[in-house]
Amino acid sequence: MWINSAGRKYIRAMHPGISPQEVFVKGSEMWGAMVDEVKFVWQEAARTAMADYKKKGAVRSVASL
Repeated sequence: MWINSAGRKYIRAMHPGISPQEVFVKGSEMWGAMVDEVKFVWQEAARTAMADYKKKGAVRSVASL
């Protein structure tokens, strides 16, 4: 989730012209260097987003019956 929101924009701003593959590599390096407290915020956001997605998917499944 981090790389899809704040991370990609930050990397592209710091490294103009970088390829998509290099963005992923830089993002992986940055994620690995992050302290656990910062990662936790993004991991919680991802858990919440997944729960919302699954809940909406269940609603769509029932609605299509």
